[in-house]
Amino acid sequence: MKRKHIYIISIVVSLLVALTAILFIRHYRLSRYKVVAPVIPCEEMRDGDLAFRIGRGFYSEMLQMLKKPSPDTLYYSHIGLVVNTMPGQGNGWRIIHAVPEEPDFKNDFDRVKISTPEEFFSPDMASHGELVHTGVEFPRHLVDEALGYVRDSIRFDKNFDLEDSTSLYCTELIHRLYCKLGTDLTEGRRSDEFSTIFKHPIIQPVDIWLYKGKDRYFIF
Repeated sequence: MKRKHIYIISIVVSLLVALTAILFIRHYRLSRYKVVAPVIPCEEMRDGDLAFRIGRGFYSEMLQMLKKPSPDTLYYSHIGLVVNTMPGQGNGWRIIHAVPEEPDFKNDFDRVKISTPEEFFSPDMASHGELVHTGVEFPRHLVDEALGYVRDSIRFDKNFDLEDSTSLYCTELIHRLYCKLGTDLTEGRRSDEFSTIFKHPIIQPVDIWLYKGKDRYFIF
């Protein structure tokens, strides 16, 4: 019995040490970021563009620690879809994204939401980010469908299950819409960093970011 107690205590201590290390690394990383709002080139935006960002949350920090640095690959933690809510006008650009832990009001739940580019890329939400043209014509009916996800408050898919269309996670939203155009932006890629948690394939932002047809027109 004594050995069992010692074993349990050692596990608890190890977890506390690991958590402390993660929090320290996170604090160190965030302290290096310049809190400067980027100037976003909305005049270059097109319906169907992709917005990527490295966030400031726990998942973002874990992802950056799990991935080996590479000059050819950026491991973004979040992605959104650029749409114009007022066609023909330059001030209607918004970013639709499925996101957890970003409530707009008290008792808000995790869901598909719509943000201005300034909100999406704000210093509080993003340390780095970029905008990308896909080179694929994105029709208005799919813009309306994406806006419908917001209107219907489609919940965030906490199970990250591509087979469940009743809720969506960030990359799943993008993937589903583009597949309706016959374009698989993932080109078959899937990530396995969290295979011990989820027993099914997961699409991470990098799986879409690696799309060969992309045109990166804004990076900060």
